[in-house]
Amino acid sequence: MRINELLAANEKTNKDSEGQYDDWVELYNSSSKAVDLSDLYLSDSPNNPRKWKFPEGTAIAAESYLVIWLDGDTDASGLHASFRLSRDGEALLLVDRDSGKNAILDELQFPAQDTDRSFGRDREAKGKGRPLKPSPGKPNPAR
Repeated sequence: MRINELLAANEKTNKDSEGQYDDWVELYNSSSKAVDLSDLYLSDSPNNPRKWKFPEGTAIAAESYLVIWLDGDTDASGLHASFRLSRDGEALLLVDRDSGKNAILDELQFPAQDTDRSFGRDREAKGKGRPLKPSPGKPNPAR
């Protein structure tokens, strides 16, 4: 499981369930089995790794993608985290459950973002990431 792609300056790329252009992150499960995300966390702050908890029953199918909106709109339908990303750059963390001592499972640091240009990893998760043409829910484009 990894942070595959994110978009921190979404102005016209894709809309959330509320019809708004908000920040998002895409996770990818490269394993051959579904992964339960219940009680894992997403955060943009190493000082507050438990910023947003995945709801109970959230899972990602084998070899599949899952998009989470990072818009602070936790009352909207679907997965909407309680924080936004900074288009000036920062880090996004995937953090283990409390029982796993909130260890950082994955981290993707990104620089300042251009409007409607995502940032993500190559298909093999090599490297620290690069600017991409947004592809939420699909493999990232090859170099």
